[in-house]
Amino acid sequence: RARRRSRMVRKLVHAATSSEGELARYLDIAAGSASEAESELLLARDLTYLPEVAHQQLDAQINEVKKMLNGFIQRLS
Repeated sequence: RARRRSRMVRKLVHAATSSEGELARYLDIAAGSASEAESELLLARDLTYLPEVAHQQLDAQINEVKKMLNGFIQRLS
């Protein structure tokens, strides 16, 4: 998880110094990474590695991040 989060942050920092088109592309990649993390959370919950309460909290945070990313992408379009 930390590696994915770090990769998302690095890409966004790089994109911030790029053109709007590149920034939108990186934001789209970040949204995809957030969806991957969401899938991994479901798997962790289903395999009982993650308690339901923790899953709900983390899932809510991921959904909030996805909303922010999608809103930013729409503003760039």
